[in-house]
Amino acid sequence: LKCGWDDELPKHLTDKFEKWLAEIHWLNHCQIPRWFVSSSQVSAVSVHVFTDGSKEAYSACIFLRTKHTQGVSVQLISAKSRIAPLKKLTIPRMELMGAVIGARLFSEVKKSLRLQ
Repeated sequence: LKCGWDDELPKHLTDKFEKWLAEIHWLNHCQIPRWFVSSSQVSAVSVHVFTDGSKEAYSACIFLRTKHTQGVSVQLISAKSRIAPLKKLTIPRMELMGAVIGARLFSEVKKSLRLQ
């Protein structure tokens, strides 16, 4: 397809896109359960939260560590990142903001996994 950025799309592509757009609303309600714990005997489960902050962004990630009869497995459960605001903040402030989203993310994960 050779057309410029400001050119109008051909009718068949416009129709196809509009059909796709009309059908995509269900994605907001789509949930795909994730399998975190292996079927083998689990002896210990721990959740690890890591956060970071820099001049450009701050972030958090959560890992689930399971110890079972076949060894240890570690899986990424969730992660979140944010770009730094336009107003320049100090790196300690960005680190703190990373810790805040880490705590909030842990709260969501704890509720979702029904952890005590």
